[in-house]
Amino acid sequence: VETSVLSKRWRHLWTFIPVLNLNDSSFDDPSLFQCFVDHVLSRRDASTTLYVLNLVCQDELDDGYIVDTIIDYVTLKPCISNSIQVLSILAECVLGKLPQLSLCQSLTTLKLVDISAEITTFDFVSLQHLYLSDCRFELGMEQFLDPFKGCVKLKHLYLHGCQYYGEIERFKISAPELTHFSISWMRVDEQFDSDCVIELFTPKLQYFKYSDDSD
Repeated sequence: VETSVLSKRWRHLWTFIPVLNLNDSSFDDPSLFQCFVDHVLSRRDASTTLYVLNLVCQDELDDGYIVDTIIDYVTLKPCISNSIQVLSILAECVLGKLPQLSLCQSLTTLKLVDISAEITTFDFVSLQHLYLSDCRFELGMEQFLDPFKGCVKLKHLYLHGCQYYGEIERFKISAPELTHFSISWMRVDEQFDSDCVIELFTPKLQYFKYSDDSD
């Protein structure tokens, strides 16, 4: 934006950039950050491809609205849903539109931090890298879970501090292309339930790491 000081012709140059980094660290008022996000998304040239979008929203106020706005933006505009490759969301909120991300046919990397969701399955056919950190998932009465079977191209999976609430007895990871898998401090109902069996169907796995500090 500051390039407009040098030339008025550059005033709208930012509306064509293919990478967006939205961070609330510079905003004292959460509502101002919300307005900023609305401003950026509404004025960006929607016919321009977007490859990377990173959202960091530390404040809880209206996080859900901001995240919903981001997801609508990357999924409901064909030029973007067919070009977005990397999406990262750090926000302590309920993510109700997670399934909608399946519309992003070009998405290869997804990182979610601090989100909560009632949807536990990830059906993203193009996804290759998935990072879930400090996320919470409500399972209800579901006893068998195979959350990543829809990610047929998944190669890297990172699960850190994730909690699954419900009566789950079997946690299966079906990922035929998975080569790297790291899991740490995973909990079922806030504890690592010995009755919950984790099954791996990962024939191409090359690297596996598990860590837990329960002792």
